Amino acid sequence: MINWPAEILQNKYTRWYEQIIKKAKEQNLSVSKRHAKNYEGYTEVHHIIPKSFGGSNSNENLVRFSSREHFICHWLLTKMTTGIHRNKMLTAFVLMTGDGSKSARYDFKITSSRVFEQIRTDYSKYVSEKLTGREISLETRAKISAANTGKTHTEEWKQRMSILNKGKPGPVHSDEARAKISAANKGKKLSADHLVKISGKNNHGYGKPGTMLGKTHNTDTKIKMSKQRKGKQLGDANPAKRPEVKEKISQAQRERLSRQKMLGTGHYDPALMAKRKELSQGSNNGNAKTFRFTDPNGNVTEVTGGCKKFCEENKLNYSGIRRKMENNSCQLNGWIIQLVDRKTILNESIYNR
Repeated sequence: MINWPAEILQNKYTRWYEQIIKKAKEQNLSVSKRHAKNYEGYTEVHHIIPKSFGGSNSNENLVRFSSREHFICHWLLTKMTTGIHRNKMLTAFVLMTGDGSKSARYDFKITSSRVFEQIRTDYSKYVSEKLTGREISLETRAKISAANTGKTHTEEWKQRMSILNKGKPGPVHSDEARAKISAANKGKKLSADHLVKISGKNNHGYGKPGTMLGKTHNTDTKIKMSKQRKGKQLGDANPAKRPEVKEKISQAQRERLSRQKMLGTGHYDPALMAKRKELSQGSNNGNAKTFRFTDPNGNVTEVTGGCKKFCEENKLNYSGIRRKMENNSCQLNGWIIQLVDRKTILNESIYNR
């Protein structure tokens, strides 16, 4: 007979637990690690009265189990306890049913989906109640930060997470959560050290073209964007047009440019400016338009990007061309100007071969 503490319920699960303990004790298997290799099959040691209930490490409170017996006994312990003590037993059992390397030896599946759901639901509720309202001290945050600094995920892990998250929508915050996030970030200013970390060559996007460079939105996206803009205040009705708001925006921009100038980053980084200019000019710009110019003598010139410069060189009014353009074509000073789709140019080049 086990001398149970008061926290253990005396029910049928307790009796089953005691029977398994009695059967294992009758086999006289030593709990010593040096004797474990003498037994057939895999075995491990179990605390009869869990340590969280005051159980000791003495031989009287230890029993050697197969992994299956160990799994079943921890399952029974979740039914032999209540309250906070059951929460402790739930934690231990859930860890045995997880996907970690240490729980791989417990490859026994809970055949009843109802039982599995109940275990997981109860454990989730316990963790939620435990963490709600909990404040993490600065010391603990520093320890967590130090432990994670320099850690990188393996390519295998990244690929696995990519597959799991593919097609899933991003997190949708409630209005209450958005208000909390807004209040927490309001008035925050980035430190000089942090600005250095995210500026210039330290920024992961340094020297890279924008994500939309050379891309165009498909029809569905355009429709979505149009619907989102409907009903919004535009023109003079836009709150951003109010003098006080405009001044606030201008002040923020002046402060940002001042910091960038001081640090030699962003718009004030000559190398980055040159790279951006190169990627945004002429045929390098995926959004650049192509014009076909036919002069009075019948000579044809196609210009992709830099159309304004071409017009200045040939004494043509670029603004006048844009105003007179109808059905992607117009005439000016004896010139015929056509706005040509790049796909059309490609098809014509293939046809003319």
